Amino acid sequence: MVQLWPHMNVFHNVASGLKLRRVSKTDIARKVGQALEFVGLPGMEKRSPAQLSAGQQQRVTLARALVDGIHASRKVSGTEAA
Repeated sequence: MVQLWPHMNVFHNVASGLKLRRVSKTDIARKVGQALEFVGLPGMEKRSPAQLSAGQQQRVTLARALVDGIHASRKVSGTEAA
C-alpha cells in the first residue's frame, strides 16, 4: 500500500498529483470532491491521516489513484482541455 503523506490532510493527499500537473484549483476541488464521494469519504477533506482508520486511509489512497489516473487518461485521449 502507498503511504499517505502524514503532514497533509486528506484533501492535499488526494490532490497532490493534480497539483504537480498544474491543474486549476477549481478542477482540483471538483475532482477531489468527486473521488472522495466515490470512495465513501465525503466531508473528510480536513482530517489528517492519523484521524482515519486503516480502511479509510486505503480509500484515500484509492481516491488519489483514481483522480491521477482519470486525469492522465483524459489528457492522453484528448477529451480534456490542456
